[in-house]
Amino acid sequence: MLRPALQVAKALGARVTAISRGEKKRALALSHGADDFIDSKSPASLESGVASLDCIINVIPVYHDVTLYTPLLKPSTGKMYLIGITESTMAAFAADALLLGSSVITASLIGGAPRSAVWRRLCPPDTSMTSVRRHRLHAGGARSCQ
Repeated sequence: MLRPALQVAKALGARVTAISRGEKKRALALSHGADDFIDSKSPASLESGVASLDCIINVIPVYHDVTLYTPLLKPSTGKMYLIGITESTMAAFAADALLLGSSVITASLIGGAPRSAVWRRLCPPDTSMTSVRRHRLHAGGARSCQ
């Protein structure tokens, strides 16, 4: 999911900070167009990113502690979107509903290989970031991160 997510974000004009762990992931993220990298296993790296992100699109496909990433969001305006169906996603979805949409974490109920295949169709392996196109969504389409 790293490469397609980076391509789409860059095509939309975003400054992209990839969050993962280790030097191999850093090199991979930067080679695919990330502007910056936060190592989630490094307390110093996490500390350097506090309150720096407008939006986190979290595509980790397994249960994980999302509170590790919330300090990275800008106060009052930052939002984290969990993509895919895991226990983390369901908890975030419930919390957001209880808080009437005011939670800093919200979720997409898109999950599984058939649903996430849209990323592979948007960004096939042999394409470059410049080949990703922007399309206008109909009214009621996806909301922006802000």
